[in-house]
Amino acid sequence: MKKLRVDVEEVANMMQSASYFGYDFSAFLDTETGKIYFFTEDSVPSEVRGCEIEEEELPKILEKAYEWQVDFIKKAYEIYCEDEDERYVGIPPSSSRYAYKRMRDFVLNIEDEELRERVYELIHGKGAFSRFKTFLGLHREYLDLWKDHEEKFRKEEALEWLNSIGIDPIDTPGYE
Repeated sequence: MKKLRVDVEEVANMMQSASYFGYDFSAFLDTETGKIYFFTEDSVPSEVRGCEIEEEELPKILEKAYEWQVDFIKKAYEIYCEDEDERYVGIPPSSSRYAYKRMRDFVLNIEDEELRERVYELIHGKGAFSRFKTFLGLHREYLDLWKDHEEKFRKEEALEWLNSIGIDPIDTPGYE
């Protein structure tokens, strides 16, 4: 496996963001530098995302872009249209299966047996995540514990993904 300086928490955040925002959000890991790039539908024109233009047409698009978009568009063109070596790897959305596992594991560790059993019943079937959020709203003493638990599992999911693409990350928080 390739050792690479990567902000694992940022990878986890991108996975989470991709699952929240869905189709209009794309994030990529530069497998040479460890830097993360992300684009929204608003920041990059569809003809660039879809590689529907030739390189010589790019200046025309840049002329029409807002100043803040120019660097995004150039980098997006490089990633979407010129990356023949597969240097950039798309960061996938967080798995709902993994999210459910995080929630279930948290519930199974509630010390109050009666409460644990009640909450365990709540997290089955359609609407499980919504009912779990309601539980956290009613039992705020568990909110900080949940946040710590969720952060740990999100990082684990990011590490699993990085390993699956052959990256052994040197976790470097705030690395760019």
